[in-house]
Amino acid sequence: MEDPYDHLDADYEEFLRKEKPVKKKVQTIKDIQRKKERGQTNEEFYEWVSSQEPDFEQATIVVQRPNGEVTTYYSQNGSLSLLGMLDIAKQQVLDDMRS
Repeated sequence: MEDPYDHLDADYEEFLRKEKPVKKKVQTIKDIQRKKERGQTNEEFYEWVSSQEPDFEQATIVVQRPNGEVTTYYSQNGSLSLLGMLDIAKQQVLDDMRS
């Protein structure tokens, strides 16, 4: 079976190794399942991205809720550059899937 995390770069792996202990909190069953399936919770993923990109011009976050609904959040009132970013993101995901 192929390792779903082979595409992660060395910076991300180093971040996980040096990760500070998570604040004590009650973990939900969903958090435990996500950690087991993906190696991280949603909060850990968000913290990693924030540490990698502390300064940015624009950001877009696309989430899929447990009911399957997809929601997009973005840092501007929408613009052509935002649509361009989404096109680039789509191409990057397709490239990752091909490799």
